[in-house]
Amino acid sequence: MWRRLARRARPHAWPAAAGLALGLLALGPALARGFVLSYDMVFVPNPPIGSAELGLAGGPPRAVPSDLVVALAARIIPAEFVQKMILLGIFVVACSGAAALLAGRQASNAAHQERPTPVTGRPSGNAADQERPTPITGHPPGNAAHQERPTLVTGRAPGDAPGRDRHALISGRPPGNAADQERPALITGHPARDAAGQDQHAPLAGSPARDAASRNRSGLIAPLVAGVCYAWNPFVAERLIMGQWALLLGYAGLPWVVREVCQNQGRIPARRLGGALIPAAVGGFAAMSISALAAVPAALCGRRPGRASGRRLVTVLSVILVLSLVWLIPSFVVPVHADPNGVDAFAARSDTPFGAIGSLLMLGGIWNAEAVPAGYGGWASAGWLVVVLLACVGYLAAARRQRICPGLGIAAVGGACLAALGLWAPTRAALSAAISFWPGFAILRDGQQFLAPLALAEAVGLGAGISWLLSTAGQAVSAGRPIAAPVRPANLVTAQAPDHAATLATIRATEPATDRDADWAAGPATDQDARTRAADRAARQRAGRPAGTRAAAAGPAAVIGVLILLAPVLLLPGLAWGAAGRLRAVPYPADWLRARQIIEQDRRPGSVLLLPWAQYRRYPWNNGEAVFDPWPRLLATTMIWNDALQVGSIAVAPESPEARKLGPLITSGRPMTDALRSAGVRYVVVDAGPLLGQHGPRLTSQAGLPGAQVVLASSDLILFRLPRRSG
Repeated sequence: MWRRLARRARPHAWPAAAGLALGLLALGPALARGFVLSYDMVFVPNPPIGSAELGLAGGPPRAVPSDLVVALAARIIPAEFVQKMILLGIFVVACSGAAALLAGRQASNAAHQERPTPVTGRPSGNAADQERPTPITGHPPGNAAHQERPTLVTGRAPGDAPGRDRHALISGRPPGNAADQERPALITGHPARDAAGQDQHAPLAGSPARDAASRNRSGLIAPLVAGVCYAWNPFVAERLIMGQWALLLGYAGLPWVVREVCQNQGRIPARRLGGALIPAAVGGFAAMSISALAAVPAALCGRRPGRASGRRLVTVLSVILVLSLVWLIPSFVVPVHADPNGVDAFAARSDTPFGAIGSLLMLGGIWNAEAVPAGYGGWASAGWLVVVLLACVGYLAAARRQRICPGLGIAAVGGACLAALGLWAPTRAALSAAISFWPGFAILRDGQQFLAPLALAEAVGLGAGISWLLSTAGQAVSAGRPIAAPVRPANLVTAQAPDHAATLATIRATEPATDRDADWAAGPATDQDARTRAADRAARQRAGRPAGTRAAAAGPAAVIGVLILLAPVLLLPGLAWGAAGRLRAVPYPADWLRARQIIEQDRRPGSVLLLPWAQYRRYPWNNGEAVFDPWPRLLATTMIWNDALQVGSIAVAPESPEARKLGPLITSGRPMTDALRSAGVRYVVVDAGPLLGQHGPRLTSQAGLPGAQVVLASSDLILFRLPRRSG
């Protein structure tokens, strides 16, 4: 089994290594000891398993089952290492997946095109072809009649003596001429062999052997180009800074899902598709949504329309539904509230000089202006726009024509349309009305996350374009070789034509010197030789593949391929080294862990209130970077915190019912002790604000908690315990 797994993983070794290198470069200081805390990315030591991890604590089940999976994995290895493995795995899986998608689909298409032969309709290696009559003689190759029939090239039977007076049908001279023994066939395109039996020339352009050689030249660079472009772009940078690692898990697994759907043009194996969807299943509803957006069109756009497409669609939807039950069930069990005002707050915005549409096309345009990587935006992003335009051209001209990923273009356009819903007033109004009708439509508020299929289409298009460029250059190099240069023996001086010298001089004046000149200088040829060679030269010029341009064709193409491979990293340096230092691993303060221990050891029931009444924090010990308050993940006890969001001047109402109930009391400025005790609150945690570092009897009154007990007070945290209710 291990040998079989190793054999399957071997083709993905280089792309996976490239993804690992990109991950190391992107994370940098985030790989040190400690936890990376950035916006929604909150990992804690020894995470508990409570109702929140199961999606039963209220509000949308955004962290289901991702937090549960992390909590279970932390039972085996420390949570900080779980975080680092997930972040590195995103880059490895994304890069290797995009590379595997391009390489696998190109190999599959090439095999599909080369399978039938032009004459027999059978595979070229089919044994039946050995006995099938040839298109010229009408006899099988081994038939005796075929052995005695003159060939179209030499004009004599293969067993004839060289000196027989049978004229050649093409060369125009008697076949007894010794030159015919060593002249290659001008029609078949098979390599010529000298007296020693050595191949002199490559096959003709367009033959399967030459096409395979061209694919080998681009077999590594083109998939790597696709992988690097998919793993290193503004979408990944902005979502990583936002801490949305669960969404990026689904993003990383997306090319594997599309590959699994596209490579099985008939029945889709549900088990294999389920395996490809595991990253999205762990990521939750957002990750599964972008996977469904790409998988459904791919299932419908196979080579077999009709009932086959219907069965494929049923398989895809069934697997997605089964893997989504873990968050679908809590969303129906627990009431979900979504504020329609979030449509305006989460609408895509312009982060480049090319407008909101241009920013989305460039895989940017996230709603949070603070999540834009350093150095991106402004006119410096014009280079990335060029890469995106080249990728779009490559997809339309190469990937789409070769049907590398059927349906991916539809998913990309659909995702771009969803991302642009917040750009115009009519679409914003329609989406707000839809959310008011059913809160499930709130997933469309942050439409920029649906650019994932577009990112994959651009990566595949860029890789397919580079593959076409390198293949074309390889064919041009091969076409620069002589197709039928005869090896002239030196003893045929008597066959020289009177105008041979003038004809040869004319040809040499218009053709660069090649290694054929030595052969021709060894002996003269006839007028027919000169005319044949001149016609061959003219045909190559009409085809645009002049001889002697091997280095000129291959050199620039290889340089362009390497530059495109490095372009994403060079044009987006703000993602490197922990997003320019924004992603750093830090330890939690010791007082935090001590306060958690005190709360967990208290056997009396009660919930915990988190103050200040805001969702995000900027702790000094976290280098001032914004982060979702970690306390709801530190405790298994029911937490009450403000999950409302303020984006500029737009306020998005809280989704938790407890927050909506206690919010007016907490913001009123009145004493809260009695009301909080009535609501079942046992502890109050203050982890930010001006109260930190203060001591004395007035601390409780300043916090609005008269009669409460100060259990722990430091420069990082204050823990209050409310008195028990009387009676």
